[in-house]
Amino acid sequence: MMVCLPLSIQMTVPSTGIPQSLTKTMLAFACYIGLDVFQFNDLIGFLGNKNVQDFYQPYYMSDVVLNRQQLPFHCVGISSKNPDGLLLGYIEYFGAYRYLFKLATQWDMDRAIHSCYAIDPINGSTIDLEIDLSLNGGKVAEVMSDRSDFSGEIKKALDAVIPLGLPDPLEALQNIAIDFAFKECGVMPGQDLPREKYEAFSGICSNKLIHLLMEHGFMGNDKRQI
Repeated sequence: MMVCLPLSIQMTVPSTGIPQSLTKTMLAFACYIGLDVFQFNDLIGFLGNKNVQDFYQPYYMSDVVLNRQQLPFHCVGISSKNPDGLLLGYIEYFGAYRYLFKLATQWDMDRAIHSCYAIDPINGSTIDLEIDLSLNGGKVAEVMSDRSDFSGEIKKALDAVIPLGLPDPLEALQNIAIDFAFKECGVMPGQDLPREKYEAFSGICSNKLIHLLMEHGFMGNDKRQI
């Protein structure tokens, strides 16, 4: 059965939950490749509930995955290969939810770093992906200040990787997320969703679905078959 995500499903940027998960993933990967994570003050401060902004944003200006495959994948990468001495990070979930991180603005170019790790979220196997983060400082600044609605880009990316027939477990989780979003918006069964609540509904539904997928083992190294 085809999954039709309601309205314009998007990833919001709330103060808790998903952003912390992304930040922890980035710091964990930095540690894994041998970097001292405590040099990334913005990320550490954000996890400490400090009002830190503009160190990561959704990124859809270009495709940084050079050998993209038409299948869902998760990847995380860090690279110093750019013209302006930046250290940049990248996280992508399901081949659709894409984030650029500004880790450092004055990186020692003698410490060249370029590493990427990707997995198939269905069976946990690794995938050979290569990323290109050779963005200049001006472009990165533009990305970090961009507060656009990326729901259209996300839907387009999801349409490219989600199969036409999804099994019942995923459909059930989607229905749970939709019901949860309706309740959070104060909409009872049989009632129409007010237009002014479309954006809130989309954000709540998206975030709930991601949490459910993580909770039920459809992300990460869980070997459960979908």
